Parts: sequence; C-alpha cells; structure tokens
Amino acid sequence: MAARQKHSIENAPVRPSTERRLGDVLERARGLGFDVKSGTEAVRVMLRSGRNPFYPAPDAKAAGEKAQTPSAPVALAGETLPRRPQPEPNALGQTGRSEDAEDAAQIEMLRGELAEQGRRRALDLAARLGGFILLPTLVIWGYLGHVATPLYATDAEFLIIGADSRGAGGSGMFGALAPAGSPDAIAVQSYLMSKDAMLRLDADAGYRAHFSRPDLDYFTRVAPDAPLEDLFDLYARNVTVGFDPTEGVIRMEVRAADAASAQGFAERLISYAEERVDSLSARKRADAVASAEAAVRDAEAQRRAAQTALLRLQQSGEMLDPDGRVASLRSQITSLEVEMQQEELRLAALLDNPRPQQARVDVSTAALARMQDALDRLLDETNRQTGDSSSLAQLSGQIQLATADLEARDRMLQAAIERLDAARIEADAQARYLTVAVQPVRPEIAAYPKVIEGTLIAFLIFSGLYVMGAITVSIVRELVSA
Repeated sequence: MAARQKHSIENAPVRPSTERRLGDVLERARGLGFDVKSGTEAVRVMLRSGRNPFYPAPDAKAAGEKAQTPSAPVALAGETLPRRPQPEPNALGQTGRSEDAEDAAQIEMLRGELAEQGRRRALDLAARLGGFILLPTLVIWGYLGHVATPLYATDAEFLIIGADSRGAGGSGMFGALAPAGSPDAIAVQSYLMSKDAMLRLDADAGYRAHFSRPDLDYFTRVAPDAPLEDLFDLYARNVTVGFDPTEGVIRMEVRAADAASAQGFAERLISYAEERVDSLSARKRADAVASAEAAVRDAEAQRRAAQTALLRLQQSGEMLDPDGRVASLRSQITSLEVEMQQEELRLAALLDNPRPQQARVDVSTAALARMQDALDRLLDETNRQTGDSSSLAQLSGQIQLATADLEARDRMLQAAIERLDAARIEADAQARYLTVAVQPVRPEIAAYPKVIEGTLIAFLIFSGLYVMGAITVSIVRELVSA
C-alpha cells in the first residue's frame, strides 16, 4: 500500500506553480542532506522529519526544536503524515506568519489531486475488469443459457472378456469372465473415435442429417455439404469414449439433439464395437486352426489313396477275396498233407508185414496218389498267375501290405483330427467377447449445456488471461522505463 501511494504521489500531475515550489523543496531537502529524487519525495521526507517543506528552518537548533515538538497528523494520499508545528499567536492573536494558510492550501491541493488520480485509476481498473472479464463472461452466460441448443446425453459401459480360464481372473467360472488385455480395449476405443465409425454411423443412422437441422444453434449445427473434417470435429465433441485400465471398463457418452437419437447412436456404436472385437480375434483363431485343418486334409487324402490301392488289389484277381481264397487253399493243403502223412503211415505199416495184403496196399497207394494229385492242384492254384501277372500268393502279400498301410493312414488321420480339436479349443480360449455392463437408456432431461459450470470456467479463463496480460504489460513498462 505504501509503495502504491508513493508511486501515486510521484506520478501525480501538478500545476506549474506547484511544480516550482516542489523544485524548491527538492533543493532545500538535498541541502539538508536528504537523499531524495523528486519534489513529492522531498515533501514526504521533510514532513516525516517534522520540517516545513515550504519554508526553511532558521537554523539547526530551530529545526531540532521543531522535530521534538508534538504535532497532529495530516492525511496525505491515504497516509498519515505529521503536521508541522503551529507558531504561538502573539498578543494580537495572530500567528505572525501569513504563509501558513498558503502552505495548508498547497497540501490540500496535493491531497485533492492525488485523490482524483486514485479515483481515475479505480474507474480505469473497473472499466478494464468489466471489458475483459465481466462482459465476455456475461456473453458466455447468455449463449449457454438462452442460445445454445439443449443436448441429450446417454451413457453406456462395456468390457471385453476372454474365454481363457487361465486369464487374470483365475480359473473356473470366474476365470472365464476375466477381462481381456488392454490392447484389445484400446483398439476398440480408437475405432469408436475414428472416422470409420463415424462414416458407418452416418450411413446407418443419418448422423450428418441429424446435426444439419436448422433449429440447432450455430456452434452445434454442421452444414449439409460440410467437409468430412468438420463433421468429424463435431463427432469428437459429442462422442466421448474412455478406457479405465484398472477395471477394464470402457465408458462411452453420446450426445444428440433429442433423446431418441442419443440412444440410437449409442446402440449403433456398441454394435460396431462388438463387430470389431470379433474381427480382432477371428484372424488369430483362423491362423491357429488353418494348419491343423491342412494336416487333416492331407491325412484324409493319404488314407483315401491307401484304401483305393487296397481295393484295386482286391479286385485285380478272379475272385473278390483273394486273401480269403488263399487262406482256404492253405487250409485245404494243410488238411491234405495231414491225411497223406496218415495214409503213408498206414501204407508203411502194411509194407512192414512180410506178407502184406496186396489189395489193401493197392488201395493205400491209390489213395496217396489221389491225395498227391489234389495237393498238386491246390498248389498249382495258389501259384497260378492272375490277370496282372501276379500269383495268388503274391497278390495276397500285396493285399496284406496295403492293409497295413491303410491302418497306418487311419492312425495318422486320427492323430490329425485330435490336433485339429486341440487347435480349435485353443482358438476358442483366445476368443474375445464384448459384454455390455450398462445399457444406453433414453434420457428425459437435457444434460448440456451446463450453464453454471460453463460460466464459471469462462470467468476463470478470462480472469487468468487478464492477469497474465497485466503482468506482461507491467514487465514491459519496467523494462522500457529502465
């Protein structure tokens, strides 16, 4: 306060006569040894020291007596200053100095001029505050309260969960509902705030047409033929999507000029988010299953080739079942060989008799000959060449090899199918699903504009700008004056 009063006294406009007297006071104060730079400062210093600034003291002793004489305070520019001591009246009731009235008039004139300057400064400050802070704040208040179009807002919350029971949520039933990683949620958030989502919303629900209505205010409305960037700026102001990494929840707020449109836009955006979540995990699942499916197809082709080769071998002979025919022939050959051994033993027993019966010997010999003929025929049939220059025995061996190959292909196909099932299970575990926690509800009251909050924010912004401007101007003045 003292510094401001000093600055006001030094910068106060004075009349020429007063300026001359202040010059005399400055010289007188410097002659008394005071370090002063202006007349007003000299007046201040001399009044504080008890000296009369407009008349010199007769001598140092008189000056010392004046300094010790108590005096009543005199108010100058809001500051209490000591009055100079009043002289004793003479016998005629006069002070003896006609200049006292002039001194008081000069002081009163200075006080009046300083008070007038203070009033002008106060009015100037009030005008600046009104022009730079109050008037813009009133304009913002009038726009928000009477011009701005009411906007309805609907809120929705959803999260992305994974089917992997080994997720962050643990195992079992609660693990299946574990929140998915933040990259998927961030990708969905970025998509909802992209031009792609805005274009889909415009094509499906007429977003541009909704905000091109003539009943909307200038700052809320967009021209029907406005460029895509202007429409996207409006979309970014009216659609807010935020992701909370601690809870894994995506929160969305959608604003529109009517309640039904706000709810419809929010539902459309949620459906777009579901499609985006499905597409994020679809390629990963497809890549994981594609290799297993290719292995199954290869195993099936090889099994089919082995089965075709076996069928071709089975159909190459004169009979439908060469293997069974060979088994039958071998059974007959074994049976004949056993009977021939028994007949040979009986013949040997007859021949061991010194005088065997010839009739029985002939019968046994003829039986052996018939058995040998039958055995030769069976052996000939077994080794006889078939249509593809292969014997029945060779054909049987090839069929056995083809059957073993077919069994191996069956085992390979079964293993490929098991790997495909495992890949599908793993792909299902990596799948992501969007679950809506809070459905968008049609609002009944307009949520925007917020008149009180907007006006207060505007007041704080304009006040901050004014303070920064005033500080900047003051610093520039100090630098220029220095």
